[in-house]
Amino acid sequence: MLNASSQEVVRQLDYAARMNDFDLQDKIKAESLKNHDFVQFTRTGLSVLSKLKNGFSLQLFMYLSKEMNRENAILISQQTLAEVLQVTRVTISRAVADLVDAK
Repeated sequence: MLNASSQEVVRQLDYAARMNDFDLQDKIKAESLKNHDFVQFTRTGLSVLSKLKNGFSLQLFMYLSKEMNRENAILISQQTLAEVLQVTRVTISRAVADLVDAK
């Protein structure tokens, strides 16, 4: 499902396409990519991260933050995470539990 900003981009692109306005389409696409690689944390969130019990939890959190899409979502199994990060699935499971408990 698209978030509100993604829905707006789709609506704007649809309008520009119906108007055959290719310059507007290019402008909308360029604007939608602005800050596409941007992630923001609150001070409270950073404080929570600094208190994680499991040292690997922060590494997992950073990996997930880096790989999530524009809607802040990522779909990946614990087994695949374990393979990518070269740890066991149990290590991933413990780190996930630590992250859930930390919030």
